[in-house]
Amino acid sequence: WLARLPSVLAGAAVVPLLYVTGARLFDRRSAALAASLAAVSSFQLQYSQEARYYACLQLLVLLSTYAYLRLREGGGGGWLALH
Repeated sequence: WLARLPSVLAGAAVVPLLYVTGARLFDRRSAALAASLAAVSSFQLQYSQEARYYACLQLLVLLSTYAYLRLREGGGGGWLALH
């Protein structure tokens, strides 16, 4: 189970990060709907249980998208480094 722990943690982190990113792009209602769908998505749950890189890749792509949005809004150099 230790090999699957990074995927589980990444899969769990995708849901709130999707909410924050969706709220920046659209509104809080759409963000809540997207996060709710991600929380019960069978693909998301399956990827979070596998000892592969899929959930980690989802998290990194979403984190890069969020960093880009913050950078576009005039964020500091830390967001550029993260993106």
